[in-house]
Amino acid sequence: MRWRGWTYSALREPDYDAGYLTQDKRVTNHIGRICDMTLERYFSPKHRDPFKPGTFAFKERDIFYDTDMIRERRKDSVMICEECAGLLIIETSSSVNRLSVCIEIPVGACDRCRDEGLRRLEDGRKKDGYKHVKFINRRDKVYLP
Repeated sequence: MRWRGWTYSALREPDYDAGYLTQDKRVTNHIGRICDMTLERYFSPKHRDPFKPGTFAFKERDIFYDTDMIRERRKDSVMICEECAGLLIIETSSSVNRLSVCIEIPVGACDRCRDEGLRRLEDGRKKDGYKHVKFINRRDKVYLP
């Protein structure tokens, strides 16, 4: 319309009701409070990570592989460290294999994480409960199957 030089000031959309599309002020205020609270928590967190250095943070999962009908139970543990990425320990068992462990010392690991990884390797080898003990030392480039 504008291209042809027509004015569209009198143009009205059929069945348009401005009152129907307005949002209640309580909803608008509530959304505003949530936005303010989110920004405050993001830029000024009140507490730090609940994990202390030297402790383990872990995640457990149950995985079902439906193509092979295998059920796996897995526990991933990471030793919290302020100097490096931390020691990774994965314990897994499935309907096919009994409990196994994988220990990974990351690239650039500190001495404490490396020593803890080596200690866990020795404990894992002595323990009869593990079917497989896998070890990856990325710091020293030692890979034991």
